[in-house]
Amino acid sequence: MKCPYCDKDMSEGYLYSESQPNQWIPAKKKPSIWRWTVATDGVELNNKQGITGFKATAYYCNDCHIVIAPTDK
Repeated sequence: MKCPYCDKDMSEGYLYSESQPNQWIPAKKKPSIWRWTVATDGVELNNKQGITGFKATAYYCNDCHIVIAPTDK
């Protein structure tokens, strides 16, 4: 996917939040095994503490520091 701001390739990954801070994680990486920590190579997002266990495909632009998460609708 191309970044709509700089037109460079974005990195595929996913959004994850269970007991860790909301974060974008690269596609082939796993969340940290430690609660309340960000995964290695993860990018922490603006967080509000809550109980979730979902992940969604998302793309990250290293240059613009933006995450884009397409929806099904």
